[in-house]
Amino acid sequence: LDVTRARLAKNYKLRWYPDITHTVRCQYPVPWFDPAWGVTLGREPVNPRPIDYAGIYRTGYRFTDGFLTYSDGIHDDFNKNLWSALGWQPEGDVREIALDYSRYFFRPDLAEAGADALFALETNWRGSLADNSSVDGTLLQWQQLEQKLPLGKGGWRADMHVMRAYYDAYTRHRLIYETELQRLVFAQLGEAARLGAGAAVKQARETLARATSQPVRKEWLSKLDAQAESLFKEVGYQTRMERYHASGSERGVVMDFVNYPLNDRWWLEDQFDRIDKLADNGAKLKRIEDLCRWENLPEGSFYDDVGNVGRSPHAPKLLYAIDALRLQRDLPAPGQRWFGENRRNIRYAWHGYLNWPSPMIYTGLDPRARYTIRLFGQGISPLKVDGVRAKLIRKEEPAEENQEQEFEVAPEHLADGRIELSWERFDESHLNWRQWHYITELWLMKQPGQ
Repeated sequence: LDVTRARLAKNYKLRWYPDITHTVRCQYPVPWFDPAWGVTLGREPVNPRPIDYAGIYRTGYRFTDGFLTYSDGIHDDFNKNLWSALGWQPEGDVREIALDYSRYFFRPDLAEAGADALFALETNWRGSLADNSSVDGTLLQWQQLEQKLPLGKGGWRADMHVMRAYYDAYTRHRLIYETELQRLVFAQLGEAARLGAGAAVKQARETLARATSQPVRKEWLSKLDAQAESLFKEVGYQTRMERYHASGSERGVVMDFVNYPLNDRWWLEDQFDRIDKLADNGAKLKRIEDLCRWENLPEGSFYDDVGNVGRSPHAPKLLYAIDALRLQRDLPAPGQRWFGENRRNIRYAWHGYLNWPSPMIYTGLDPRARYTIRLFGQGISPLKVDGVRAKLIRKEEPAEENQEQEFEVAPEHLADGRIELSWERFDESHLNWRQWHYITELWLMKQPGQ
């Protein structure tokens, strides 16, 4: 906004058109949105963002002559109130705005509890979901409010925020559960030589299937179904496409994606189908071994799921929107691909990506060892090691907009036991943004025998 205002002739006014309604693939995305949110809640969930939007507003309003917010529904109701209040009093206290909201729309005696609970929903989205133990605390806050504002009697604003709190907690528990199921799957596959390929794959399939045959927190899912039905009847809130007539899969249909896999289940099931079709048991065992090596790294190696906030230890991160906006070129946040309601046999890691990762620093390397860099991305990656363009030594055919590539780490870069990976930027403005270069997974591999 500051650049636009500086370039625009003074006799023209500049009206702001801020997007207060979306969370990802938008003007002001939640930085480092956990992929579990991206594939379930998506672009248009209930999304109070008091801290993020207050920071954005206060940074930009001086360069504009008022605003007209971009909204696609009722899910951003708190944000509408926040921006309206800041429009009158830009430096107004954000907590006071939240107190006014809950005092007026919930109940006067619930002002403090309601304000705290609204802030808590935003905190649910900071950082790694699996590691964010406050999510259950947020649900407890809303459950206490729910006792005083029963479903259908406290107003749709209270109801939809209660629903978000249950959805968040359900998703976190499901993520933890399905991550553990996948760990068990690889332990079972590791016994394939002893059990036999067919028996190991059969056992692994059954373990993966527990996500649906033995689901976690069924009572919360039943609660979510009841809340979705009540909100549709009460105010026409469309959380499903077919049942509630929503216009598209990105349009807030959170209940259609409430059980979207949060591990590699679909990809692994596809791999198992391919293994079952192999005639030779030795070939089956070799393919199982290859599967187990994806993240079971040789000692001294490193792995980053570069678009996943909880699994990218070498990627620098800014978790507050205003910081991410100010430094988006130097410390970019990932984007997330959208596959809609159709089953895609891809790795879970391929939902998130970074177009141009910030420099990634690795220390404690063995100067006498040989290392290579393996990655998946769109287009041949312009990777540099310590500022020098890396030599591509292997590439596979692209699959699902991802191409496996391997690069050499020259011995001279290892002398101090430290390397820095960076990416040479080039102009892609002639391409649709979906075709831009990106990376989804990266391994720094210490070669065996080194």
